[in-house]
Amino acid sequence: MSISSPPSPPAGFTEPPVFEDVITALDELQSAWTGAVPAFATNGDAAAPSEVLSSSGRAAVELDTMTDAGLIRVVDRLGELQHTLDGLQAAAAGTVAARSGKERGGEGLAKRLGHASAAVVVSERWRVSLARAAVLVDVGSAIVPKRSFLGVVQECEFPRVAVAIRPGSHLHPPVEPLSDPAGDSGRVVGDGIGCGMGAPVALTVDAAAAIVRELRLGAKVSEPGKVASIEETLVDHCTGVGVSTARRAAVVGRTILDEDGTEPREHVLKSRRSLTIIEQPDGMTKLTAVLDPESAMWVRGALDAIVGTNLRTPAFVEEPDQARANAQEPDTTDSGTAPDAPATDMPDPRTIEQLRLDALIDVCRHTAGCAEASTALAPVSIVVRMNLTELQAGLGHATIDGVTEPVSAGAVRRLAGDANLIPAVLNGPSQILDLGRSRRLFSPAQRLALTERDGGCAWTGCPHPPAYTEAHHIEWWSAGGRTDLGNGVMLCTHHHHRIHADGWGIRVRDGSPWFIPPAHLDRSRTPKRGGRVRLERPG
Repeated sequence: MSISSPPSPPAGFTEPPVFEDVITALDELQSAWTGAVPAFATNGDAAAPSEVLSSSGRAAVELDTMTDAGLIRVVDRLGELQHTLDGLQAAAAGTVAARSGKERGGEGLAKRLGHASAAVVVSERWRVSLARAAVLVDVGSAIVPKRSFLGVVQECEFPRVAVAIRPGSHLHPPVEPLSDPAGDSGRVVGDGIGCGMGAPVALTVDAAAAIVRELRLGAKVSEPGKVASIEETLVDHCTGVGVSTARRAAVVGRTILDEDGTEPREHVLKSRRSLTIIEQPDGMTKLTAVLDPESAMWVRGALDAIVGTNLRTPAFVEEPDQARANAQEPDTTDSGTAPDAPATDMPDPRTIEQLRLDALIDVCRHTAGCAEASTALAPVSIVVRMNLTELQAGLGHATIDGVTEPVSAGAVRRLAGDANLIPAVLNGPSQILDLGRSRRLFSPAQRLALTERDGGCAWTGCPHPPAYTEAHHIEWWSAGGRTDLGNGVMLCTHHHHRIHADGWGIRVRDGSPWFIPPAHLDRSRTPKRGGRVRLERPG
């Protein structure tokens, strides 16, 4: 690369967020706020005169007078402003870091200010935690253009991240938004809230931090071209999704780049495994387990199987009036048994955390030979997926349901003898999975295929594993829907009810489910990608 002229940026590259973006976001917030506050709220408040209200107090009064639709519009614009400021803060933090580096010669900016690092400067001046400051510095260092020794501006470390972090520069999903007769102006009709969903679909600073962290690790053992390819794929997958999804995708991307590093990393992780048991002063006992991926596979698989069985098993309870009557009236039947009392479906009051603990207790009871365990152990099925060519070559990595960190091909070979492991070999032969109208319920083979595609509940960002989900028809069976993979989706109970109650649409494109919000939640009905994160290996 010649230092006499700056390099050509990638297609669509722009500078990191600039001040004009903040002005635009402020204007949109002011417009949304002004339109949402009723006229009477701007004329003072008898119960709380303006002279005794702080600016935040006045804002709280005005917020309280807004309709639901107006409030959500303001929340959306606040999210847009916050995202824009986050990007600008990252750029500023990255610039402070660049001026604090040794390559500038002499004492860097941070040292001249009396601080040990750029992160400390940011933490002290913005009054944020050191961890948050470190995130901003990491992202900023990755998206701020570099300068050569002669002062020529050069491309930043991760230009595609720099493009995606700016509002309005996101990639459009490959699903056509559904048409809406009321138009897409964002105006509220009736009681609708439809004015978009949250901040603009852009890469958040936290998602960018996960990508930057993992790409830097992968770049140590991979070629620049492959790193750029994975960067582009990660930006595509992580734009507009939650931080947890972005972190999982980034780990997969790093693993693809570090093909030879999976097995050594397994030994390191295995050496860090531990379980501590501490009896606390209040009589409770605290268990803290740190599991390597292979160990986590067995523990999560067993507990999720039992919890999933409990979630799908209805509980019944006597009606209160009938229960009291049974207790007060003597038995007059010839059989000597009490008359049958009506029962109603009673939701399990336990949290997921409590269900998992009870499942662990049941496993221990059965192991001890106790026949009085309240829950029979559920059969455990664990899906391990790997590319066919890598399986045959004995190289590469595999992924396990419920565990983000991939495992090596060697670990797969060690586990292959276990009968309760289900290998999902990609690009290989499979069973007939489209049954049309010949049957109503999805077959076990179809459930496995849908689980492989969706990775558990397909709803965007839902963490529920396959054991907590059921296969559902996208187009209802009663409306003529077919029992085919293209018409199936894995959903947990909560999101299944939400789909039907709110009127979400679902489309399956290129092996990924996309969720289309109803117009009363998002006037533009912009699709949201769901399902498992899939990254293609660079050639």
